[in-house]
Amino acid sequence: MKIIVGAGSVGLSIAYKILLKYKRGNDIVVIDRYNLPTKGTSLKNSGVLHAGLYYPPKSEKSKLCIDGHEQLKKLCFDNNLPILKCGKIILPINNLDYERITDLYINASSCNRHVSIIDFNYAKKIQPNINQRNSYLWSPETSVFSPSSILEFLYKFLLNSGVKFIKDKVELINNEKEKIITSKNQTIKFTKLFNCAGPGSLNLYKKNNLNKSHLTILPILGQYAIMPSRNILKTNLYPAPDPTLPFLGVHLTPMINGNILIGPNAVPVFKKDVQGFEFEDFLTISSKLFNHAKLFLNNSQNYRKHALNELSFNVLEKFKNQVSQFIKLDKSLENEIFMDNTLSGIRPQLYDYKKNKLINDFVYEKEDNVIHIINAVSPAFTSCLSLADKIININI
Repeated sequence: MKIIVGAGSVGLSIAYKILLKYKRGNDIVVIDRYNLPTKGTSLKNSGVLHAGLYYPPKSEKSKLCIDGHEQLKKLCFDNNLPILKCGKIILPINNLDYERITDLYINASSCNRHVSIIDFNYAKKIQPNINQRNSYLWSPETSVFSPSSILEFLYKFLLNSGVKFIKDKVELINNEKEKIITSKNQTIKFTKLFNCAGPGSLNLYKKNNLNKSHLTILPILGQYAIMPSRNILKTNLYPAPDPTLPFLGVHLTPMINGNILIGPNAVPVFKKDVQGFEFEDFLTISSKLFNHAKLFLNNSQNYRKHALNELSFNVLEKFKNQVSQFIKLDKSLENEIFMDNTLSGIRPQLYDYKKNKLINDFVYEKEDNVIHIINAVSPAFTSCLSLADKIININI
């Protein structure tokens, strides 16, 4: 029996690829503690199908993103799932950004990504109301998909193929006896196990590996706003990325449903229970606060600049100001922008408190017949099918 813990994009992709490879749905069990498919991190995704511009050539992130992009795009086309081939324009906000755009062009070209440096006349043909700059980076391969449609397709395909789904929480993985124990006191034997429980993956792993106690999860809340389209956004609009910061910044995305997604704002959270992210006691909450403070005070990975950029007493006003940096916006449209809390989601950020460092790479650990996907970071959804291939090859 092959068990997958977690019904998000990575877990469902692994189950899907195992099914395609071995043709035995009744040999696969998917367990998720909340919903089937997930209503967690995978669903709270902007739906940008990344082209692989940001990652060093031949790096794992680059390979997984580029191959994952092609696989996910093909899945959408082959199964009539919604996809918007709209491209992406990256534009400079300040003078330093022109150099960053040039560096990004060189990197993306080295990864065989189809990108070009364009001028204002070309940019306004793509996005008529774009703000004037000397140059921009154009990525025609970037697209937009529907996260909910992908998850629902994978779930129904697996279900109709005999895969068993269980709504329960895995409390313990016993590697030696090859069994799991759930919160409902179920004991299930396995031959192979894939721990894809998102923010819960690390907790399950650490129960048998105390030597990894220096790793923890810092929850980051991604907030979004919506602007009714009025057919004004033709492409993704992104700021030039600051390589010293851990996130890409607020961007504009034309959604499948026709609206415009604005965000995310990425802020640390400390509540006891935020969208399935549970902290067991005050000590745990205090440790999260301490780790955020340590990053801020030591300015590790330029974290202080990020925190000061993200913190805002009026997030909606911040989003409106960000939109005005990308496109010309009349007052009537600006007044239609509203916060949408249903789109807010937790990004589980892996943190090494010994090194005082945020970990922004994929992290997985294999032991016996179990593999733990401890950190499935952006672009995890874009990469999910390619990552599934890699994980299956490691564990089967």
